Amino acid sequence: MDPLGPAALVARKESPGDVGTHGPPVLPTKPPRLVEPQSVGPDHTAFTKAAISLIPKPEYPLAALQDKIEGDVILNVTFDKSGHVVFRSFVQQLKDEELNTVARETVERIKFSPAKRDGVSVDQDAVITFAFRLTQLTLTASF
Repeated sequence: MDPLGPAALVARKESPGDVGTHGPPVLPTKPPRLVEPQSVGPDHTAFTKAAISLIPKPEYPLAALQDKIEGDVILNVTFDKSGHVVFRSFVQQLKDEELNTVARETVERIKFSPAKRDGVSVDQDAVITFAFRLTQLTLTASF
């Protein structure tokens, strides 16, 4: 086998004289080949996130208020395709079980329009954070 590889062999066959003494081999050229653009396949889909329309106002439990308990409760949930919020698990809980229960019950009452993929309703997982503060109560959702 030629140490310069198959391309050099082709060039030697087409080049007159001794290629090794006249510089590098002259390789045959081909006209550039046009490449047709490829169409985008069906793997590209349109996706719309779930749209929350109503977040019920949770009641701050009286005992937690009196004991001045604050903190965050973080939950994993699924906004399902039929319009229900399904509790999956707690990511973070408070020592006060009543605040954890309020967070879970409130999230299960959220009203929303399901996520859609190509116009068809689909499940969407989310993380919901309840920030229990004595001055205000906030809720955020991350999709």
